[in-house]
Amino acid sequence: MMHDLPNLLLVAGTGRNVGKTSFACSMIQHLSGKENVIGIKISPHFHKISRQETTLVKNEKFVIIEELDSTSGKDSSRMLQAGADKVFYAQANDDALVEVYVALLKLIPDKTAIVCESGGLRLVVKPGLFFVCKKDVQAEMKDSLRSVKHSVDKFVMLNKNSFDFDVEQIYFEQGKWAIK
Repeated sequence: MMHDLPNLLLVAGTGRNVGKTSFACSMIQHLSGKENVIGIKISPHFHKISRQETTLVKNEKFVIIEELDSTSGKDSSRMLQAGADKVFYAQANDDALVEVYVALLKLIPDKTAIVCESGGLRLVVKPGLFFVCKKDVQAEMKDSLRSVKHSVDKFVMLNKNSFDFDVEQIYFEQGKWAIK
C-alpha cells in the first residue's frame, strides 16, 4: 500500500554525483526563512556511526541518526548548513523502508515541510513533489526507480553548478508542496 505524504518533497537521481544533495539543499535554503524544514537523507549504504552523532533508532534493519554537525561536509551536514531546522540520516536496506518511514514520521511534527534525498523511498511513499536529478538528457533511471518513472514531477538537469529549474517556482502551503 502506497502512503500519501503531501508535505514530503522527495529528491532522487539517475546515479551518483548528479546533484541530488545540492538540489535538496537549494530547496531547504529557499524555504528555510519562511517555514520550518526537516531534512532527511536515506542511504542503503551502512557506514560506521561516529561518537559525535546522536543515534535515535537502531535495530538490525536500520539506524536513524540526528545530524548535529553542520561542518562535517557529509550530505546530511550540508542540509543542516542550508537551513534545515533538523536533519535525520537513515541507513536502511530497501526492505526496511516502510519501517524507516514510520519511525521518521514519529520524529517530525505533522504537516512540517520535509525535504528528503532518497531513491528507494518513492517505492513506498507518494510525496507531494518528486524530483529526479540527472546530468544528461539520455541518462537512464536506475532499475530501482524505473517502476515510478511515470510519477516524476520534474527531471532536473545539473549543468556545471546550476540546475535547469528555478527552485523559486516551488512553494509549501497548508502542509503541501506545489509548483507555481
